Amino acid sequence: LHKEYRRQRQMCIRDSKDTAIATVIAVPELMHKAETIAGQSYRPIEVFTAVIVAYFVILFPVTRGVDRLYQRYAHLGRS
Repeated sequence: LHKEYRRQRQMCIRDSKDTAIATVIAVPELMHKAETIAGQSYRPIEVFTAVIVAYFVILFPVTRGVDRLYQRYAHLGRS
């Protein structure tokens, strides 16, 4: 059980690092695309609002899920 926990923890750390790297790459690219579309359509408020809503719809459930997982499994890390 302890070895499985360590393996799962290492996978989570690796996945979080991969996600952070992807975010660093994806956010500037998405904002650049949004700026391009806003410039072409002359509708920056609508374009950037759509980007904000998309981020919220994606990230809010993920952060809530991580919070729940942390609350559920936080006691396992205590000594």
